[in-house]
Amino acid sequence: MSRPDNIEHVDKELYSRLELSYNYIESEEAKSCLMFCCLFPEDYNIDVSYLMRYLVGKRVFKYVNNLEESWDLIQTLVDKLKDSCLLLNGDEEGYEKMHDVVRDVAISIASRREHGFLVKAGAELKEWPGKLEQCKRLSLMNSSISVLPEWPICPHLQTLLLPQNFTLEKVPNNLFQLMKELLVLDLSEISISSLPCLSNLRALCLDECWSLNDISLLKGSVNLEILSLRVSPIKKIPIEIGDFVNLKLLDLSYTRNLKMFPPNVISKLCKLEELYMGNSFSGWEVRGSSGDGSKASFDEVASLCRFTVLYIHVTDLKCLSLDFLGPWENLKKFGICVE
Repeated sequence: MSRPDNIEHVDKELYSRLELSYNYIESEEAKSCLMFCCLFPEDYNIDVSYLMRYLVGKRVFKYVNNLEESWDLIQTLVDKLKDSCLLLNGDEEGYEKMHDVVRDVAISIASRREHGFLVKAGAELKEWPGKLEQCKRLSLMNSSISVLPEWPICPHLQTLLLPQNFTLEKVPNNLFQLMKELLVLDLSEISISSLPCLSNLRALCLDECWSLNDISLLKGSVNLEILSLRVSPIKKIPIEIGDFVNLKLLDLSYTRNLKMFPPNVISKLCKLEELYMGNSFSGWEVRGSSGDGSKASFDEVASLCRFTVLYIHVTDLKCLSLDFLGPWENLKKFGICVE
C-alpha cells in the first residue's frame, strides 16, 4: 500500500522530495537498478551479484557486450545511487541496502501502470495475489505461500522472484505456460523436487533447493544466459547442459554432492564468461591422462576463451601446468584450490 497517504511516518512533502530525487536521475539504467532494489524485502542486505543477474537477465543494459562490462556499469550505477542517498552501504562488502522510506517510495513509483511492479516481499503473504494481467515484475520473496496456481493469468510478466517460500513444495506444470515473456526466474531456497519446462528464460536461480536432485528438465531452456545452482544437492550434470550455448554465467558453488561432470559438455559452452565451482566437483581428468573418459577433463575448461572469472577445485597439480594453454591472461578474478 505504498501511496503517500498510506506510508506511515512519511508526509507528502517528503514523498515528493524523494520522488524528485528519482526523477532527477538522468540514466534510465540507474532508475531500473533502483527499481530492482525495491524487489527485495525491507532492511534486506542486497547481494549485488544477484542484482546483476536479474538486471542482465532482464536485459536492462542495452549497450554492454559482456558480463565484465555489466559488472562495471552496475557498480557505477550503485555508487551514483548512494551519492544521491537513494541506496546505503550494506553490512558487508558486496551488499547494499535501501532505507525503508526510500523503498516505500520506490515501490509506489514502480507500481504505476507503466512500470508494472508488484512487490510483496517479506509481507508474509500466504496466497498467490490476483489481478496480475498488467504485472511485469512480481516479487514474493520471503513469504509463506504453499500453493501456486495452475494457470495464472499474467501474460506480461518478465520477472518472477519466489525465494524463501519455505512452505512451497511444488511448482505446477502449467504455471509458466501463459508467461510467454518471462525472462528472470528465482526459485531459490524452496523445497521443489522437479521443474516444468522453461523455454524462454534468460536468468534462472535455483540456489539451495535441497529437494531438487534432477535438473535434466532444464534441457528446454536453451536461451539461458545465467544459471545458478549454488548449494545444490545435484549429483550429476546432465549432458543437456551442453545445449545452453548462450550461457555466460554458471554457478555451481558448494554443490558438494556433485560427483559426475560428463565429458564434452562444458567445452560446448563457448560463451561462458564466469564459472563458479568452488567447493564443488574436483575430479577433472587431466589432458592425456589414463582416465576412462567418463569425466570432463581440465583442458575442456582451458579451451573456453572468454573466461574473466574462474573459481574451481582440482586434485591434480598437472592441471596448473604452464603447458596448459588457456584464457588465463583475461582473468579478472580467480580462485584455484588444489585438494
